[in-house]
Amino acid sequence: MKTTAQALSYPAYLAVLGLTAGLLAGVTGWVAEVFSFVQAGPAFIFSWFTSSSWLSTPHAQAAAVLVIAVLSIVVSFIYAYLLAFIQHMFAGILFGAALWLLVYYGLNPWLTQLHPVPAMHPTTVLSTLSIFILYGLFIGYSIIYENELRRQQKKA
Repeated sequence: MKTTAQALSYPAYLAVLGLTAGLLAGVTGWVAEVFSFVQAGPAFIFSWFTSSSWLSTPHAQAAAVLVIAVLSIVVSFIYAYLLAFIQHMFAGILFGAALWLLVYYGLNPWLTQLHPVPAMHPTTVLSTLSIFILYGLFIGYSIIYENELRRQQKKA
């Protein structure tokens, strides 16, 4: 049986990893919104150009999950080329927390469906932060594991 290092080139692996991480994070965010853990589901990413009632529809949430999955491909490449040399899971955790800060503080003025962080319900803050941290950890740890597999194969 071939390992991922044998089956895919490194860029292809990063693309698949990003797509998978984005799908998992997007669906988790959607489920969190359905169960009222967060105030806005993944479709909040569209609120910078529309504030219609469409954002609360399942179609908008599904489209947002797909957009997040595609954007995550870029995120996985960014992680791989900036942080892959750090061989510790805390790099992924900090990366996820940094992405949360970027979205919820940096992009918040343009994402009209989101309240400012101090005005958010604590459940929303903790739930979204947890999703982002797990997202970063998934990407980071997967890259660490893949790099280690590739290193071992080069030695063999």
